[in-house]
Amino acid sequence: MPTAERAIRVKLAHVGIYVRDMDRSLRWYQEVLGLKLSDYLPAGNTQEPAAPHGICWLRYDDLHHEVVLVQLPPEALAAGETGRPGSLQQVAFRLASEAEVEAAHERLRAAGVRILNPPRRQRVSKGLQFYFADPDGNKIELFSSSHRLPY
Repeated sequence: MPTAERAIRVKLAHVGIYVRDMDRSLRWYQEVLGLKLSDYLPAGNTQEPAAPHGICWLRYDDLHHEVVLVQLPPEALAAGETGRPGSLQQVAFRLASEAEVEAAHERLRAAGVRILNPPRRQRVSKGLQFYFADPDGNKIELFSSSHRLPY
């Protein structure tokens, strides 16, 4: 294990999510979370060898992408290879205020999105958070916190 002095310093850039139905998931991430499509390669593409069944890059900011959706291949769908250990645990997005968290919860609930728990206080940061599921059952967190570390 490297020591803290030799550790690589990183910042999270994007999260990749396997999906069962690219069109459904793309529409959901755009309509529910407001992400914008940067690029899309359909099934059969040869430009992205790691995603021959389809891939799209989504953004919420001015970066090319923060979220990547990758279509699961037919054999993985048939084997039920999602939601297992080693797959995605959650994706979290920070909102500017607790009022935005509460408003987002109400909008998602009213839209029929599956809410996994209502807004509650985070144990460590004391910020407000809630979890909900995307169309593939991936857990997504929306939270607001002013908890900052002193360094």
